Amino acid sequence: MDSIDVGFDEGPLKLKFKGIAAAVENTDIILVAGFDSEGGTGPAEASGKIAALDCLAAVNGKPLAGMSFKDAMTAIQEEAFPKTLTFKKSSTATFPAAAPAAPAEDASASASASSGGGSSSAPAEEAVEVDENATQMEGWLDKQGHVNKSWKKRYFVLKTGRLEYYTNEPSEEGSNLQGTISLTGSTLYSLQEPPCAFVVQAIDPSNGSKKAYPIRAANDASRECWVELCRLHGSDALMTGWLVKQGHIIPSWRKRWFVLEPPCKLHYFTSPAGEWKGTIQLKGATITPSNANPKLFQVHTLSGEDKDFSLKADSSGDRDQWVRSCRSVTSGEEEEGEETINNDE
Repeated sequence: MDSIDVGFDEGPLKLKFKGIAAAVENTDIILVAGFDSEGGTGPAEASGKIAALDCLAAVNGKPLAGMSFKDAMTAIQEEAFPKTLTFKKSSTATFPAAAPAAPAEDASASASASSGGGSSSAPAEEAVEVDENATQMEGWLDKQGHVNKSWKKRYFVLKTGRLEYYTNEPSEEGSNLQGTISLTGSTLYSLQEPPCAFVVQAIDPSNGSKKAYPIRAANDASRECWVELCRLHGSDALMTGWLVKQGHIIPSWRKRWFVLEPPCKLHYFTSPAGEWKGTIQLKGATITPSNANPKLFQVHTLSGEDKDFSLKADSSGDRDQWVRSCRSVTSGEEEEGEETINNDE
């Protein structure tokens, strides 16, 4: 099914959109980013026909192609109820790999489509099935190796729940699939260095550990497109950065790259593209800043053999930010079977 019409008798729709810069300057692709479920299910979610990554194509038969994110949202608001929104389903819609210009000002923020009137409880209908093999986005990116740290050009294809990368476009003769990155349970974050790079922190299917995949786009707009679309299959990192961790067996200090992942996990690696060394389960943990050292803080966990971790930031300000961020997730929901794992000596 290429497109689907969804009718609404009243609002608010409680539907969130995301604008992604298109190849044509000052135009955006309007994607469904999710639903606003606060106060109950809205009519958009209750319809059962709309899913994340669906592309908004028209309102009451009026095409939105060629509009900026802001103009498209205005067009939706100005149409009176009853109104019909037309979507291209995520199973068939494709998106560009890069844009020559940065996203428009309003394109980087989600918007909740609404218009006067109370919330509607439309009867739920059978959800449209998504083709897991349909391409949602594709294009050339650079990928950093795990053993050889050089960057290699690879052709990436985003499909439902996974990223595939090839030596060339899949349709070209001689193109080989080099690997697949599962986005289920993944965490994504951008890097300041190198420019235009981001990381997909995925679960390694061979052993269940975390594995980081650094990827570099041609420009910031392209990176924004890839991150925003991949993020809809995974989640945002709450905080990332370098900390120095004291060993448990050998009490020396070692620099580690830390990633705070929702709901309550603190992973650490040898580098952004390096080996996973462990995970600190922060559910119920106690985070204590040192009075003697303004850069030092301790984490006391409730699970695993190694319960106490001493961590040191580059500055007192960075230390305080890590303490605040870690404390904010200590009441999160711990997944069954998860505990603190420490592979550092």
